[in-house]
Amino acid sequence: MKDSKLISMKDFLIEQRKIKYRKNGSMYTNTQRYWKCEKYANFLDQPLELEMFVPCVDGVPIEKPKRYNERYFGDWGLSNWSKDNHAYKQAKERVLFEGFIFETFEQYDRVRFNNETIAILYGTWSFLSNEVIEDLVRLKPTLTETALKQIR
Repeated sequence: MKDSKLISMKDFLIEQRKIKYRKNGSMYTNTQRYWKCEKYANFLDQPLELEMFVPCVDGVPIEKPKRYNERYFGDWGLSNWSKDNHAYKQAKERVLFEGFIFETFEQYDRVRFNNETIAILYGTWSFLSNEVIEDLVRLKPTLTETALKQIR
């Protein structure tokens, strides 16, 4: 994909049609186009999950651990910080979209993108007018390397 933005299936098909050669210089066949389009269609059809937007462990959003400083962390120690930092990095690798923000309020939590609320938590997560990845096309979010690997 040209600029790593989420695009509609129609735009993806048009983009694939324009590709004549692969990176190694060989011709791009219709069979290869078909399989790329099928992969993209399957990607778009995935049901939305919170971990696609923000780093999560067991469905619960986590924040990046503060930088380790012995004076502030004291007994907590470097090993605990390292475990938390490792868990955060693993969770961040599962995120498919860049630019989504997780916010916590007294009565609810939410995920937003460009001032639009995408999901809200009142006991259980509810995605507002979005059920599958394809529903996010109108927002044109940037795809992470993890998402691009699923499409390639």
